[in-house]
Amino acid sequence: MPADSFESPLTLAACGGHTELAALLVERGANMEEVNDEGYTPLMEAVREGHEDVVTLLIHRGMKLEHSAEYTPPQSHCCPDPNL
Repeated sequence: MPADSFESPLTLAACGGHTELAALLVERGANMEEVNDEGYTPLMEAVREGHEDVVTLLIHRGMKLEHSAEYTPPQSHCCPDPNL
């Protein structure tokens, strides 16, 4: 991971599909709304990686779905061809 990268422990757990670790971090007060250096929340990372158990956990623990709608990814994330 580059030195200028930021990933919270909860984001790493969500991205890696570690449901039990994510649950423990949330129980201990981890910030579920914190975004990483790419602007993604732990929920967004879990969705992106296809970790349905983590997604379900975060939603049931009160993760706000509205945050995801506020983030506009760079065009490169939406469209591989910038000419489209």
